Amino acid sequence: MDFDAVDSWAKAAWSWMTDKDCQVGFSLSLLCLILSVLGDGVLYKLLSPVKAASPELAPTAVLRPIANLTLSSWLMYYAIKQTVLSFGSFAVCAGAFMYAAAITLFSMWLLEYAYRGPSKGITINVREPQASFGKKNYSQSKSGIAPALFINFAWIHLSALLVPFELCIHIVMGNDHDRSLGEDGPEACEGMMAQEMNHGKAQLLYSRAAEKDFGFPAGYRKLYKWILMNAPSQVTLAIVCYLENGFVIFTALLSSKAWLFKALFPDKETDWLWAWHLMEESEHCWDSVEDALGRTQVLVLWAMWPLLSAYFLLFFFSNCVVESLLCGQLIRQLNPLALIPNICVWVFGFAVLAPSIALSNFLRLILHMKPSDDAYNRNVKNWRTNIYLNICDDQFKTTHVQLPHKELVDRESKSMSHFPKSKRGSIRNSLAFRAVPFVKNNTGEDMILNKLQEKAVKRVSSFRLSLYEKTEQDLAASGLFTPSDIDDAGFSRKSLRMLSVIGQELPSLESLSEKDGSDGEKIKST
Repeated sequence: MDFDAVDSWAKAAWSWMTDKDCQVGFSLSLLCLILSVLGDGVLYKLLSPVKAASPELAPTAVLRPIANLTLSSWLMYYAIKQTVLSFGSFAVCAGAFMYAAAITLFSMWLLEYAYRGPSKGITINVREPQASFGKKNYSQSKSGIAPALFINFAWIHLSALLVPFELCIHIVMGNDHDRSLGEDGPEACEGMMAQEMNHGKAQLLYSRAAEKDFGFPAGYRKLYKWILMNAPSQVTLAIVCYLENGFVIFTALLSSKAWLFKALFPDKETDWLWAWHLMEESEHCWDSVEDALGRTQVLVLWAMWPLLSAYFLLFFFSNCVVESLLCGQLIRQLNPLALIPNICVWVFGFAVLAPSIALSNFLRLILHMKPSDDAYNRNVKNWRTNIYLNICDDQFKTTHVQLPHKELVDRESKSMSHFPKSKRGSIRNSLAFRAVPFVKNNTGEDMILNKLQEKAVKRVSSFRLSLYEKTEQDLAASGLFTPSDIDDAGFSRKSLRMLSVIGQELPSLESLSEKDGSDGEKIKST
């Protein structure tokens, strides 16, 4: 027996056990494992000072997500530290800089980033299932996710974030305030607003299925809802900017090669969800990003960009592995034959997707460059042709078509007809970006403008309320949600009131039911 080898292994093990970083990692791992084994139900009974309708609604529900994110952060820190110790700080920094430069140039080439004016826009199609969202399948096939088990938990985690995020997107509805003043009234806002409400509804059903099937922590949805609803409005706007613009490069990468989408979303039972969702994201991100970016302070963008970039690297690097392990799926489902595909897809996630999203956002949010209209349209065409038509086109029907804002502006609107043509553009811009404050005592055109703006806010909020009511009815009809579940997920009038404050719109819910004049005559007469 080679005692020298045994002695060297023993010394290495002792050195590892006495290392402070490793002790922290071991303690975090043990804590996460205990919380995962206990589950939300036991923690709810043991620790909840406030009784909620169900365990996932209790304050203790966020303990598991916070512990898991802390462990994931430590793993990423430890991996970076060991890389620096192995190769040297200069080599690591130089390599990271060159790799970032290459990804940046690739993003500029793929989306044709440059300094340019407003986008011409893309037609938005609202699609709904042939039956209903509640009757679609959201449970993943355990054999189907085996080739991409790690990255699949990144999508489950992303879905938990998207549930409250799709509600917050309503604070940046692009040109919907202007659309509402046209002849079609509030219904003219149905496009992007209805898309996002449908996305939130479907992602909620998907998240609930993952929580039931895999034991994924329901507290992630509660944690993200609390952050998005309680953070300063500028922080929420920065998050909206980052995620919405991230979808642009994400869909551009995947739409060019259909096999890449199949590698990242191998499950045939639920690939329809992402094919449909990302199809609609590719249609409206040009509008939402431009609106959000126009109302977010530069310093906030500079502060939030590195934080969000690091967080999404955490998504794809360590958190997805931690969640797959703690949910027990890594041991149960990982076939040794699927180990290589899993590692390849996982590496693509944290080495290509995360940096591409971060650096594309650097170009858009920090440098204020824009993709070209050709790139936007090519993205939509490729996604529709290569992915959407092949996976789920027959499962959906188009319920509404919304024209790009430029085509809408070219039409004559009754609400704008009494203004000189030279001033209509500035008025529309003021309405779209909600930059003009309400001033009740002004006279002349300023007063008319403020009343038009107030009318637009009421109309948009009125239609938004009707979407919330429809969503509440759909979720209740599915039989999967109690009223408390719906309220906790954010699909309620209470959330609408909170989002109205975040969006700097302050209509009273009681006034939304009042009939408002459909044209500009009443306003003109004032």
